[in-house]
Amino acid sequence: MIQEIDVEKYKKQMMWQLICTGRKYCEFVSYDPRLPENLQLFIKRVDYDQALCADLREEVMKFLSDLNVKVEKLRG
Repeated sequence: MIQEIDVEKYKKQMMWQLICTGRKYCEFVSYDPRLPENLQLFIKRVDYDQALCADLREEVMKFLSDLNVKVEKLRG
């Protein structure tokens, strides 16, 4: 199922949007007019994933810390 793969492909992006907005879910929506009419519109609710969001926050904090170190070296 292409749509299911697409949902996973964008899951981290959707989770970060949920972190930023404080929402508990979002809806993944895909539309392709080239498909048969009954398959053109795909909507799937994606709920907040606490474990994945915790991992994302940790990754972002590490990135920002590494970035600060590099910026300080460039300034130093």
